Amino acid sequence: MKNNLFFNAKTMTVLLVLYSVTVCSQSKKQIKELHIKTITETTTVIYKGNKSSYKSSFMSFNKKGKQTSKIEFNTDGNYTTKETATYDSEGNKIQETIYESLDTPKKNIKINSKYDKNGNKIEDLEYDGEGKLIRKQQFTYYNFNAKKQELTFDASGKIIRKVLYTYDIDGLRKSRQEFNEKNELTSEKKYQYTF
Repeated sequence: MKNNLFFNAKTMTVLLVLYSVTVCSQSKKQIKELHIKTITETTTVIYKGNKSSYKSSFMSFNKKGKQTSKIEFNTDGNYTTKETATYDSEGNKIQETIYESLDTPKKNIKINSKYDKNGNKIEDLEYDGEGKLIRKQQFTYYNFNAKKQELTFDASGKIIRKVLYTYDIDGLRKSRQEFNEKNELTSEKKYQYTF
């Protein structure tokens, strides 16, 4: 019996990974153009010739094709995660709520976002289920609307992460450097392009 449970878990993991790839490949453009309101996904597991199907996720979309909710379910039909989102008139996501537990609201997370006049995200405020600030992120941009810097602050206002971006004269990203709370470089990516 233990081997069967392991195999089922392994099979489920593989199927869910494949399922996730399929979901991600769905075109946002198609959702908007075809006026899709909801998508219900069903997963079928086949083990030793027996089929077992369950609703694995449900997504809803607004008139502009933006995802407004996503609920994922386990094999018993109980939800495992739920996400909701609201958008401003420009289509920018201004609020996202991630429900990790209906039974324990403290585990839920709410993120409020602000944008500049060009549609660039300039701030994320992340709150726990009790409404206490957990983390704040600020984003700054070059005058050509490419991200220049990301600062992440803890609840007390202390910088815990900094990311810097550089670009070449054509606006292509040259580098991304990440620093920790002590302003020590922790990772760096450099980009090279071939034309």
